[in-house]
Formats: sequence, structure tokens, C-alpha cells
Amino acid sequence: MTRIKFIAIVGGQLMGLEGALMEELPILQSHDSCVSRVPLFARLDGDAQVAVAASAHPLHVMRGELLHGPGSALAQLFVVHAGLLKVVRLTAGGLERLVRLAEPGDVVGEHAFLTGERSDVYVEALEDTSVCTFQHRDLTRLMALHPGIGGQLLRTLSERLDEAERALSLNTTGVPARLADYLLELPMRRDPRGAVVTWPISKKDVASYLGTTPESLSRALARLESEGLVAPDTRRTTVLLDVDALESLATG
Repeated sequence: MTRIKFIAIVGGQLMGLEGALMEELPILQSHDSCVSRVPLFARLDGDAQVAVAASAHPLHVMRGELLHGPGSALAQLFVVHAGLLKVVRLTAGGLERLVRLAEPGDVVGEHAFLTGERSDVYVEALEDTSVCTFQHRDLTRLMALHPGIGGQLLRTLSERLDEAERALSLNTTGVPARLADYLLELPMRRDPRGAVVTWPISKKDVASYLGTTPESLSRALARLESEGLVAPDTRRTTVLLDVDALESLATG
């Protein structure tokens, strides 16, 4: 198999060849996750996908490292190929607020990329993550040749706006309702006891995402358990015992 060396981001800085942390990974194939499986490019015809793939630059970010920080002037668009990133915004008081998770197929940095504004978030790898990067000049040229890319970027931004509006509406509800809604959005695995969900991130990060404190989240989870709606399974999994009741709680 053809292999390529990736330059890693260390301490939030993209390092050069000398002294960089290097890791060998399989080269990303033209029609793999960064193009054909990504909503941004999936609707393009074969020739357009080949053109996009030729402009993709693979990058590997180790767990705990930053892809970029607030204030960065981004001239790149990032598409997650494998792994998991968290997008975090700092509040005026200096507190961290988890905005969203970026999973394989998700796009990161599209707002700053399109508007030219400096990023107001930082992006950290929650596990070893491979991304494809697209330079602004390359993607601008491709958008001129293939207008469908621009249209899909607009759809992506629209989805982000919908997510933000939904998050704002949830913030007017109590923490138990927000937690119920969050649990229902997780992938479920059927089990004789009910539906089992896996917490993809730490409960501290979940609390940040839901706009509350870890202590309030723990109390809300204890309430759901005491009411027989959920049950602890393992440290990273929870059983949803009564999905209908959770949906009623989440929707108010």
C-alpha cells in the first residue's frame, strides 16, 4: 500500500519537517471519506470528485492537540476523515463552552473560511484524528468550476444555524430536559433492558455542551435514574429504560 507521512500539529502549531512529530498512515484514497462520503462533496459527479480529491491535503492530529485556536486566520477548510474533534468557544468570563463535536464526514472552520473573519473557537482532537485540508485558493477555484460545492457549503451553514437555534431553545428548559434530549440524540444499541447509549465525551464536556455545570448534570442524571427513566450500565454507557417518557420530558 502506498504510504505518506503526515505532519502533525503539536501544541496548536503546524510544525515543519525538521523536528516535527511524524507518523506514517495510509494515504487517503481519492474517493474515500474526504470526498465521496462527505455531504459537502457527495452529490458531485465523478469528475468533480476527482478534482476535489486532487486538492485535498491529509493531516493527522494527535489526541489532546489543537487543530487551531481562537484568533486564527483560517485559510483552510477541514474535513474529518477519521477520529473525533471538539469545537469549543470561550465565554466572556473565560469559561469553556462546547459548541459541537465533529465526527467523520463533518466540516470544521467553514464560517471563518467563507467570511475571512478570525476564528472565535478552538478545535481539539478528542482522539487521534485524520483530517483533509483544503486551501482557500484551491476550493475557491473548485467552487467556480463546480457551483454545487458552494451550494452545499450554504446548506452546511444553514444546518449550523438550525443547530444553534435549537440549542438556544433548549437553554430555556431545565437541565433534566436538556439531558434527556441529549441522550435521545445519541446512537442507540438495542438491549433486553432498553436502549443502550455510549457517552462519546466526558460528562464534564457534556455539561459544557448543555450549558450547565458538572454538578447540575450529575443531579439531573440522578433524577432520571430515580424516576426509572435511565439506569447506569458502565462508566461510559447508560440504558434508556423509558424512551417515551424521556421524549416527553425533552419536548416539555
